[in-house]
Amino acid sequence: MKPVWGMLDAHNRQDFEIHLFLDGGLPEKQYGYAPHDGDHVHALDKTTNAEAAQLISKEQLDILVDLNGFSYPRRLGVFMRKPAPAQVGWFNTFATSGMKAFDFAIGDDVVLPREEEGFYTERILRVRGSYLAFSVKYPVPDVVDPPSAESKGITFGCLAPQYKIVPDMIGAFAEILCAAPGARLLLKNTCLTDPRNRAIVRDLFGRRGISRRQLVCEGPVEHFEFLKTYDRIDIALDTIPYSGGTTTMEALWQGVPVLTFPGDRWVSRISSSLLRAARLHEWICESRKKYVRRAIELARGSDTPAQLAMLRTSMRKRLSAAPVCDAEDLCRQVEVHYRNIAGAKNA
Repeated sequence: MKPVWGMLDAHNRQDFEIHLFLDGGLPEKQYGYAPHDGDHVHALDKTTNAEAAQLISKEQLDILVDLNGFSYPRRLGVFMRKPAPAQVGWFNTFATSGMKAFDFAIGDDVVLPREEEGFYTERILRVRGSYLAFSVKYPVPDVVDPPSAESKGITFGCLAPQYKIVPDMIGAFAEILCAAPGARLLLKNTCLTDPRNRAIVRDLFGRRGISRRQLVCEGPVEHFEFLKTYDRIDIALDTIPYSGGTTTMEALWQGVPVLTFPGDRWVSRISSSLLRAARLHEWICESRKKYVRRAIELARGSDTPAQLAMLRTSMRKRLSAAPVCDAEDLCRQVEVHYRNIAGAKNA
């Protein structure tokens, strides 16, 4: 949810009254939303969808923005009841809802090329750069030198949830490791807590010729320690068809470039959107084939450690000056769309 809080904090409270409708409550202040005087927080934990819709309707909102989409399907029933005159899908909107309940979706030219709009039931509200922007206001480790500066091989990493590492991605990762036997791959996620799951994953790679020496499987840790995992990673490998969002940005913030390629749908292009907005176009490959080839070239390249070290030293400064971390500019763009929606409603 980290992109959400930066956007909310940037809203102009003189022109916009903010209501937050929440299951599970607000995050700790150090990780997310900074309370603003005049904002309204509504707890939905003990409400049915009908009750939640009624509560929202009573507030007489102009616009209701969904932050969950199909990632939290039990609340889609709230939107089906149309408690606000205009309903917008934004964060976690990775495709069309296919529902008349949603009037608009916020996107950009990378995640949704204009020729694909015809497949959407929503009207697309486009923004420059990426439709996501990150404000890193929570505790993070310092950036350190890449591990390849002291070792003989490149360490790739993928800290995405295991469900994103589908068979085709296991195949792609294995192709890279087979062609670069000096390289390693570090996987770290909740699924790998269970030793039986680790054994299954190692077996899947083993069938493709990958030795235990080349594959590191680890379970989760507390968030700050999780971010320190990037101290041991040279290059992060993205997952397709479900690419990274927060995972991609946190890797970049820790100085680790993310290699990706745009797939054939919105959810496959999120990392591409973020990397373009970060002005890191060179890490976006045109296809899976070129993604594998580029990773192999980097693993074999004698100058790769020096290039990665140089990139790491400048990464945070680079990101801070790029649209990908300009939540205020993104918010101003979205506010223009909100004003147009409200103006049309009241015309």
